[in-house]
Amino acid sequence: AGGLCGKYPAPAPDGVRPVIRPATLSGVMRSAGIIGFITIAVRFLSFGREVAAAAVFGVGADLDVFLIAYLVPSFLFYSILACAGPAIIPTLMNAQQQNGETAMRASIARANGAALIGFCGLGLLAAFASPLYLPLLTSHLAPDKIALAQIWLLLLCLLVPLYGFAALWTAIANAQGNLAVPACVPVLSPIVTIFMLFNYAQTHGAWAFVNGMLLGAALEFLVMGYVLH
Repeated sequence: AGGLCGKYPAPAPDGVRPVIRPATLSGVMRSAGIIGFITIAVRFLSFGREVAAAAVFGVGADLDVFLIAYLVPSFLFYSILACAGPAIIPTLMNAQQQNGETAMRASIARANGAALIGFCGLGLLAAFASPLYLPLLTSHLAPDKIALAQIWLLLLCLLVPLYGFAALWTAIANAQGNLAVPACVPVLSPIVTIFMLFNYAQTHGAWAFVNGMLLGAALEFLVMGYVLH
């Protein structure tokens, strides 16, 4: 609560509970307004990415192949994004309030260890199981497009751990009162993707879309890793 006002307390010595300053109503409203504005801007840019893809490719086989390859990885990482914050933030805040900085760091370490197994495991599962479900989604495509969809799906499975860790680290930063910067980080992916679409789609086709998604996710991963560090 103190982090919402930008007055997060200094770490307390081991065994001493930190004193959390209560948030004022104006502080909460100001923080909520800032985060709300940033979130709307991120959603607007994400919408712009879809519009850019439609403008560049139109309704065609390349975009169809991309959407098929994107379907399962996007379901997995959006599911992670939806549950990462509610799952980890209360645990971290409770650990720090009850047992101090050392306990919070131990909780962060356990969360990162579990995420490494879980996120990478989900990505690998989606990749290895693709021969089972991809033929059901690509039955209307030509053989060369099916092969392309398989390649793109394997690459897009990397989005699961990349976005998963970015979401987890965002939640960890939020639990420590760092709100504005993590809220801005998701703008990187749509910006990079839009740049790739308008500069490389003419020469590389839908590969520009795939590469833009991967580069944007990797950039979010790196920036959030630096912020958390």
